[in-house]
Amino acid sequence: MDKIKLSIPSNPKYLPSLRLTASSLANTLEMDIDKIEDIKVLVSELYTYLLPSYDEVKVIFEVDKDKLNIVFDDIEAFNKLNTSDLDFELKKQILLALSDDLKIEKNSITIVVNK
Repeated sequence: MDKIKLSIPSNPKYLPSLRLTASSLANTLEMDIDKIEDIKVLVSELYTYLLPSYDEVKVIFEVDKDKLNIVFDDIEAFNKLNTSDLDFELKKQILLALSDDLKIEKNSITIVVNK
């Protein structure tokens, strides 16, 4: 499994870079265009949710032969989130609908998209 780590400033102007990275990695797995579009929505939804609260967002892409894991990871920053608020619940429903698996842990959120 290959890992690509990004640390992105919390600024909306960097969202296209994150989307491009995610879609490019999905393309290397030969995912179909619908999956690639779903991945771009997934990273957009979570990144924009995290933007107001943090100086930077850490993202780890784990590229496996048949899946792409996208990990939003930052122990200190994640503890600031209010994961019970209505906005997060709405984001969570979108993430669940478009991903194959969603793991919400104490210090990270992992989105899994299978090929």
